[in-house]
Amino acid sequence: RVRSVCYSLGVKLSGVYAVDDCFRAMKLGAEMVKLRGKRHFRRTFALNDTAEYIRWVPTRKKTEKAKIAVRTIKEVRIGQCTESFAKHRDSFDESRSFSLIHGADFVCLDLVAGSAEAANIWITGLKCLMDKNFREKSATGRSHDHWVKKHFQEADRDRSGVVDESEFLFLANKLNFGLSPTKLKAKFKEHDVESSGKLSYDEFIQLYQELSLRPEIYHILMKYSKSWEFLTAEEVRKFLVVDQGACNVSLEDCQKLIETYEPAHERKESGEMSVDGFTQFLLSKECGILNPNHRKVFQDMNGPLSHYFIASSHNTYLTDDQLKSDSSVEMYVRALRMGCRCVELDCWDGEDEPEIYHGYTLTSRILFKDVISVVETNAFTASDYPVILSLENHCSVPMQQKMAQYLKDILGDKLYYAMPDPTVLPSPASLKGKILIKASE
Repeated sequence: RVRSVCYSLGVKLSGVYAVDDCFRAMKLGAEMVKLRGKRHFRRTFALNDTAEYIRWVPTRKKTEKAKIAVRTIKEVRIGQCTESFAKHRDSFDESRSFSLIHGADFVCLDLVAGSAEAANIWITGLKCLMDKNFREKSATGRSHDHWVKKHFQEADRDRSGVVDESEFLFLANKLNFGLSPTKLKAKFKEHDVESSGKLSYDEFIQLYQELSLRPEIYHILMKYSKSWEFLTAEEVRKFLVVDQGACNVSLEDCQKLIETYEPAHERKESGEMSVDGFTQFLLSKECGILNPNHRKVFQDMNGPLSHYFIASSHNTYLTDDQLKSDSSVEMYVRALRMGCRCVELDCWDGEDEPEIYHGYTLTSRILFKDVISVVETNAFTASDYPVILSLENHCSVPMQQKMAQYLKDILGDKLYYAMPDPTVLPSPASLKGKILIKASE
């Protein structure tokens, strides 16, 4: 199901008419229910001013830990589709429910908004922030002055309008300038013209720019710039042809690069690229060492399956160690979305259903049918090439019969049944969209 903010209900939803209105509402904050296991808590969630983090209060955590970076969000899952919601199925309205899957470990933050409209505002806003094109357009449109001021405010922890030496060292360490504390202190004193032990905003800008400028990039700019301050579209074209080996580059192409990467509005209007814009351009994907044609599959995928390395996951279901950690279906979601094409299922008899866990240990158990359901949903999110279910089968015959039925019922046409010629493995290309079963007899 696809849901979006509804603008045709005949009533104003707190003035929400466009995506920017969603962001405004999110920054004002909203009270929502946060689920954790079988418990739930009321918290106020808000998007920060720069739209980079979601924070919540009150919390027992340190303030800096009670937040999620938007860039770490992998998925906004609509409705009640996680393990936590399964424990609260009848407690909350599904139309108000959604989950944020975030971080390297695919952690679930399960939320229930105050209304379906409020949930839709957050879902729409977050999906826009996650969208790559939207994010890059927003990032390149941000002025350099605003960007520097943001860092100054971050360093100014006591909000005094100036930064002292300790606050500056804190930020310098975070930004990894590559200088020793002794050299940083010397630079601080050099720019502290009034010897007050503090830097004003203007003094901070000068010091920050001096430390953040990469000499090697500035030297490249000077090599092509007649002004020694910026590059024109013609000078950008010359750099691309001579240094980068680009072909068929037009002045229009170079002007588009200036409009995309130059952070200063005045320079952009003049068709000029400063050292800051040049740095952003050199660090972008357009200057990546990887051949852009190799971002997609470019090898011959018509050979036998055994001719290829296969991205595989061992003990896929475990969230931590293999002795006493929890098992979770979310780990299969994580593995498949990261591009794994072979996942492992250790299958054992349960009381009434086949289960998956690490045998003869204290790990928790999950149902075989629940794992097959999430595999069916997520198998081809990252790739169309076949997924292999590696079954380590410890089940009795009756339980194996149940497993076979679940595989047929849940996977349906995606399940690959038999090879026409058992002596030759089929190719990855011929198996696109198929799920294969690998098991010992």
